[in-house]
Amino acid sequence: YSQEQRQAFAPFCAEDYTESLLQLHDAEIVRLKNYYEVHKELFEGVQKWEETWRLFLEFERKASDPNRFTNRGGNLLKEEKQRAKLQKMLPKLEEELKARIELWEQEHSKAFMVNGQKFMEYVAEQWEMHRLEKERAKQERQLKNKKQTETEMLYGSAPRTPSKRRGLVSNTPGKARKPVAASTCSGKKTPRTG
Repeated sequence: YSQEQRQAFAPFCAEDYTESLLQLHDAEIVRLKNYYEVHKELFEGVQKWEETWRLFLEFERKASDPNRFTNRGGNLLKEEKQRAKLQKMLPKLEEELKARIELWEQEHSKAFMVNGQKFMEYVAEQWEMHRLEKERAKQERQLKNKKQTETEMLYGSAPRTPSKRRGLVSNTPGKARKPVAASTCSGKKTPRTG
């Protein structure tokens, strides 16, 4: 219910609390419940679209998370399948709702509003905001990469992995050469044969 629709019901803003005001509110509740029941299919369709949209945004966010590859147990494949399913389902829901809403608007000679806005305009606005958010994230990544490239050109780039030849000193005692002893403990040299 939009702000304008609330203000159209004048007793909503009344501060003089009387029995007649309570009866007006009760009558308005009954009217709204009947209105909802008559158009229940349409409202449930809108609710289903909003839930699907939230899930879609959640999967989009997860898809751009680099830590998702560390996940085990096949969750990545499941998420990708669900995301693909949602991408197919959203346009179908939108077309179905668009047809129902146009029919409703023709029958009632007024616009079907969601949060004070025509529903299809609301849907288009959500898609546009999503597109702009993706574009902004892409520009941030490009700017970050550009800055990193500039600093690497200025100061040189740090090696990403340790070099194999970096440490010449061996840590393994078996690989180090041992000095050859010139004499044995007794001090006698044994003759060499052969």
